[in-house]
Amino acid sequence: MNRRPRIFALLFIFFSVIQVFGQSKLNTSIPFKSTNHNIDIKYSVYLPDGYHHAKTYPTLFLLHGFGGDETSWVIKGNAQAILDSLINTKILPPVVVVLPGVQNSYYINDYKGILPMEEILVQEFIPYINKTYPTDLRKTHRAVAGLSMGGYGATILPVKHPELFGTSINLSGAVRTDEIFIQQTPAKYHQYFAPLFGESLSGTDRITPHWKANSPYYLIDSIKAQELKTIHWYIDCGTDDFLFDANKAMHEHFMKYKIPHEFHTRPGEHTWHYWRKGIILAMLFWGEILRDN
Repeated sequence: MNRRPRIFALLFIFFSVIQVFGQSKLNTSIPFKSTNHNIDIKYSVYLPDGYHHAKTYPTLFLLHGFGGDETSWVIKGNAQAILDSLINTKILPPVVVVLPGVQNSYYINDYKGILPMEEILVQEFIPYINKTYPTDLRKTHRAVAGLSMGGYGATILPVKHPELFGTSINLSGAVRTDEIFIQQTPAKYHQYFAPLFGESLSGTDRITPHWKANSPYYLIDSIKAQELKTIHWYIDCGTDDFLFDANKAMHEHFMKYKIPHEFHTRPGEHTWHYWRKGIILAMLFWGEILRDN
C-alpha cells in the first residue's frame, strides 16, 4: 500500500536535521479565546523561512497526546528542526504548522458540554487560523496529524468533518474498539474517559450514545466511506505499542469499507523515540501528496 520506499529520505533527514537551516519562526503558547463558549486555550505556530502574508501556505494541525499541550511537539518532538530540514531539503514545501493545546479533551465535545472542544476547533479555531495566517483554503492543502490522543483526534475530526481535511496522519492513535474500551480498568477509565463519556461506567454500560457518536467504528458506513475516500489516510503504530491492536483494527475497518490508506508498522513502543521518527515518515507522505496536487 506504500506509495514508494522512504527509508533513504528518512536517513537523509536524520543526518540533516542537526544542521541549522533558514530562519523559521516558532511562536509558542499564543492565547485564543472561544467567544461562543467563553473558554481559553493556547496554541503554537510554526512559520517557515521566508514566510510572508502575500503567499499562501499548506497547513498542518499537529495534535498533542494526553497530558500534553501546545508545546509538546516542540519540546519533546523536535518539530521545528525536523520541519526546517524537510523544507530546506525540499521534501516539504514551506508550510504553516499549528499546534493547539486542548487539555485532555480528545478533540471532541464532552458528554456534559463543559468542554466542547470539537465545536471550538471546527467552528472557531480553524476559521480564526485561516483569517490570521495566509493558509491555503483548499482542503487538499490542509492536513491533521497527531500522536496517541492526538492520533485519535487526527482520525475522528476528518471522519466527522471530511470537508475540512485532505490528509489524516494517525501516529499510535487511541482509536479504541468497543472491546478494548470495555476492558479498561476502573482506574484508567476514571482517569482518561469519565469526564468525556460518563462517570462510574463499567462493562457494556460504557457503550453510550455519546461514545458511539465519537467512535469511527460506528460513524464509518458504506455511505460515509465514499466521503472519506477523498482523504489521504496514514496510520503508523509500533508493534510493541499497547495501542497496536486498536490501530490494526482501524486499518482492518478501512479495508472493510475499501477506504484507501497506508498502514505502517515497525518495532517500537508508545514513546517519543518512535514518534520523532514517525513524523518524519509521515511528512514524506504528505510532501508527496502536496507535490501531486
